[in-house]
Amino acid sequence: MAGDIINAIELKQLVKWNVIRLEEVIAIEGPSGCGKSEVIAQAVEEADAMLCDIRLGQYDSVDLRGIPDTNKKTGQTVWYPPSTMPFIGNDAFPDDKIIVIFLDELGSATAPVFGVCYQLLNEFRIGEHVLKPNVRIICALNRSSDRGITNRMPFPLANRMTWFEMAVSVDAWCDWASRVGVPGVIIAFIRWKKLEALHTYNPDSPEKVVATPRTWMKAVKYFMSDMPETLKRKSMNGAIGAGVATFFWGFHDTWSKVLPIKSIIKDPMGVELPTEESLIYATAVNVSTEMTTKNIGSLYRFLCRLKPEYAILAVQMAVARDENLIDAPEYIDFSQRYRVVFQ
Repeated sequence: MAGDIINAIELKQLVKWNVIRLEEVIAIEGPSGCGKSEVIAQAVEEADAMLCDIRLGQYDSVDLRGIPDTNKKTGQTVWYPPSTMPFIGNDAFPDDKIIVIFLDELGSATAPVFGVCYQLLNEFRIGEHVLKPNVRIICALNRSSDRGITNRMPFPLANRMTWFEMAVSVDAWCDWASRVGVPGVIIAFIRWKKLEALHTYNPDSPEKVVATPRTWMKAVKYFMSDMPETLKRKSMNGAIGAGVATFFWGFHDTWSKVLPIKSIIKDPMGVELPTEESLIYATAVNVSTEMTTKNIGSLYRFLCRLKPEYAILAVQMAVARDENLIDAPEYIDFSQRYRVVFQ
């Protein structure tokens, strides 16, 4: 293990604290497709910083160090820095905004690139070229066991960073998915099947098509498109694997029987409750994806008619998606009614 286990939510906090505020270099190792790059990009955007994405697997040392030439006046060798790096004097990068250099694919870098990174990570410079004072650095790489392109990293380089291992977290992914508008049926399915649906990658298996947070986002795009149904199903098979996709479409058939939100809002105390456990669960998740500060009154009254575990699930998912719900009187009542959860 590279370091302590973290999830996507904790990674965002690490970017905020360790990288941006404390100016430390951290390295995030994790399974392929777990969402490292996406989470880091989101964290940088939320911090109102600028992302400088460097894929080290595509770089030679000269791409970082620059090109040597002879100064015609002095006859001395000078190095012309690359325009892609935020060195002092490069006006393509701002001086009044945090810049986060994201060294992705660190594990697939070559030995000469590792050599350049020694000074870059330790002194924030390469040769005579010094990074701007508003620059921060974060690194990411896949695990060596994931059958990707990996090179043995020199210990002195690894020792220059604080290490963490990102694990795939169902709760963290579902909370994020709720915020970005992933359909409730997909969130409900993944909460139901957990890692069995979200991340099926096995480095010992020859399967090329597997479910990961990355491939699920492709599947979401296909699902939300207006392409013909046959093509939609085949596309999802090709993104997350036929086995997971088949389970999803079976769950989707159950979801189609869920109580419409309009019916619940219209008559929260009189609408007929579902009796099957799968439908109760699907209904609770559906309510969580639709709850707002305007309709929380009706939806909360309905939830109070369900078993406590389903009401808690729905409210907590809704609040994770929209923190403004915390100020609603219904949420205060919720925290008192189910105070054991908070204790």
